[in-house]
Amino acid sequence: DFGISKVNLTTATNIFYESLGFKTRFTAINKHGTLPALKTIGIDRFYEFDFPRDFKYTRPIRGVRKDLDSNQLYWTSSELTYLISENTGFSLLFLPIHNLTLKGFFDYALLGEGKDNQVYSFGGELSFGQSLYRAGLGIAKGNISGVNTNRAYYIRLSLFIPDL
Repeated sequence: DFGISKVNLTTATNIFYESLGFKTRFTAINKHGTLPALKTIGIDRFYEFDFPRDFKYTRPIRGVRKDLDSNQLYWTSSELTYLISENTGFSLLFLPIHNLTLKGFFDYALLGEGKDNQVYSFGGELSFGQSLYRAGLGIAKGNISGVNTNRAYYIRLSLFIPDL
């Protein structure tokens, strides 16, 4: 027998004017009992994909390419976003470059057990997209329990699926 307790919170606002915004997401996940095979709680290494992760109950830390499993996870991601242009008139292959933004971010996770229990990263990202997807280029610097990771350059794809 097992159980999963999960709380998600997202908050966002504009700062001073419409082109500058702040967004933060928080997740707390706790397991009870033994999870079945292929189900884990913790940090996953696939930070290039910002998709819903409810199958494995994991969250990404940009710039940290390591899977860290735990019995509980407290995760937050905060972003300061500046809208450069709503419509640039350019396209990348077949994707129009709309809503071009520059982001500064800070990702943090506290894992319930183990030696690698505090993980964080910070960096910047240039991205574009519509209401359901975003694509971006970024740079991140991570830290796992006081040990810095290498600087990471990445391409990130995001898919937003509304909650039902």
